[in-house]
Formats: sequence, C-alpha cells, structure tokens
Amino acid sequence: MAERDGAAVGFVSIDANGHVDLAYVLPSAARQGVGSALLRAAESWAAQRGVGELSTEASLAARGFFEAHGWQVVEAQAVERRGITLRRFAMRKRLV
Repeated sequence: MAERDGAAVGFVSIDANGHVDLAYVLPSAARQGVGSALLRAAESWAAQRGVGELSTEASLAARGFFEAHGWQVVEAQAVERRGITLRRFAMRKRLV
C-alpha cells in the first residue's frame, strides 16, 4: 500500500504464485510514480520468493501501464458481468 500524508493513495495485491489481482491508484495520485513504485515492490516481493513469472488480467485502461513496465499481452479476453461485456487482457511478465 502507498500512503501520502497518512492516507492511502494506492495498493497492489499479489499472491504467492505471482498473480496480481488488484492494482489501484487514486486519480489524485495518478501519473506521480505511485503505481510504478507499487508494481516494482510487488515484483521484488515475488522475485525474493522465487516466483519466475507474474500474471494479471488487466483492464483496457491498465493495459498500457503494464506494457510500459515490461508486461506482455498473452490473450485478449471478453468477460460478461451483469449483462455487460468487458474487455480485458491476460498479461504476463517474466522476472529475471
């Protein structure tokens, strides 16, 4: 979790297998390096535990962010939630 002045401004959730389930930064903290710092911390955490590859399902809005950090699209997906079809992208990143 990232904090500024004692208030949460973003977070990343990653499991022991290297799957990033949640990644969020408040709009007021966007484009200030918060998301990048959180993602680097998650990658470091995974690497220290011997995880060789990270995965996520990124939204259309988040795809560019992950690509800018070396992630690759594995598959474009369409999922339906409450009658609405959403586009997302299965993405992976190998850790060195």
